[in-house]
Amino acid sequence: MSSTLSRASSGTPAAPSLNQHNKTQLLSESAPYEAARLRSEVRDALTRMQGDLSHQWTMADLSAQVHLSPSRLRSLFVSQLGATPIAWLTRLRVQEMARLLLESHETVRAIAHRVGWANQAHAAQQFRKLVGRSPSAYRAEARRQGAAVCPGCGQVIEAP
Repeated sequence: MSSTLSRASSGTPAAPSLNQHNKTQLLSESAPYEAARLRSEVRDALTRMQGDLSHQWTMADLSAQVHLSPSRLRSLFVSQLGATPIAWLTRLRVQEMARLLLESHETVRAIAHRVGWANQAHAAQQFRKLVGRSPSAYRAEARRQGAAVCPGCGQVIEAP
């Protein structure tokens, strides 16, 4: 999964353009939930993860929930979604973290715990990898710009 943010010539992340945002939103909304295209086990695993982000999901736990072996579930995720179940869980957690950073006044640590990461440093590392900036910088920039967050993908939408 690559960052959806463009990079300015200085190497710092730039705010996403509307076109980038639309693409990101379409990908985030359609890729995992095109019900007709996904096997029921993959759909069920996605629903379970989304419904309980704070759960400490493991491949063994998730695969048992959907009655597949861990290797078979991993294979289905990669073939149908292009990423492993744990990579999707990370993406879901980052999206929810982005939303909470903008919609609440909770600390980054509290939000990280709320979405299932016991270690704030690990949460910040995963957030930075997918969003292109730290959770604190993301929140500060969005508030400075008077931006809102897209509920579908977690990306900052700049105020007009």
